[in-house]
Amino acid sequence: MMNLTGVGGVQTAIGYKNIGGEVVVLEITTRRLRLAPFTPEQMKRAVTDPSGAAAEIGAKFTEYDKGGADMRLIYERRLELILKRPEQWLFSTMWQIVLLSTGELAGELGFKGILPGAETEVGYSVRNAFSGRGLMTEALGGLLEFAGTRQYAYIDRVSALTQPYNKASMRVLEKNGFVNEGRRFALLYWVRKI
Repeated sequence: MMNLTGVGGVQTAIGYKNIGGEVVVLEITTRRLRLAPFTPEQMKRAVTDPSGAAAEIGAKFTEYDKGGADMRLIYERRLELILKRPEQWLFSTMWQIVLLSTGELAGELGFKGILPGAETEVGYSVRNAFSGRGLMTEALGGLLEFAGTRQYAYIDRVSALTQPYNKASMRVLEKNGFVNEGRRFALLYWVRKI
């Protein structure tokens, strides 16, 4: 177990386990959340049976706000990244955001693979029922602490793209130390150095 102090002094604990000689992260725990990475097998299952995949990590599945088809497509794309670079699966998988108090799945977040120049992009989604509570700020802070450990890969910086009208997402990024560096693809481009 590695304990770190993250955003706003929030304690982050990263749990590891030795599996077949390889040390693998099992979960990240913050004050209110447990972040659990889906394994490649769980990612496959999440495409067709998201409730069953959530149960495998001890979470209660909550329905997607925008409909499951969009999320299934995201999971399929992330699974393609994992299959191309299996050694970097923790930087391509979807990390499930689970409330410690109830076990409910509040959303997901994850990196989109490791890009040239030691950069990774992060994306995230929170269910509407759980928005406005600071959960995504806390979850992203925990994931950034993990990326900064350099346990699995050297990451120099983390980027994110947001719609110019998405004020809530901008606040999440700003609270986690991201700086707006202009636009890419008509979206705002944010960067945080690790």
